[in-house]
Amino acid sequence: MVVKYLLQLIINNMDKNFKKRSEPVTMEELNQLHDEWWASLTDEDKERLYNEMVESEVQYYSDKTDQ
Repeated sequence: MVVKYLLQLIINNMDKNFKKRSEPVTMEELNQLHDEWWASLTDEDKERLYNEMVESEVQYYSDKTDQ
């Protein structure tokens, strides 16, 4: 899935940036990484993420009602 791939990219990028030091990561730094990642996406990527999120929610609630 695109979401898993994009999350792995974020994690890899965070690893590269934060392994260099032993200080805890701040929320501001995490937000900056997220903003950089989001800005790097094309409109097509963003639309694909949105569609996958909607499909996931539909599946989740469908599964809940089936129980």
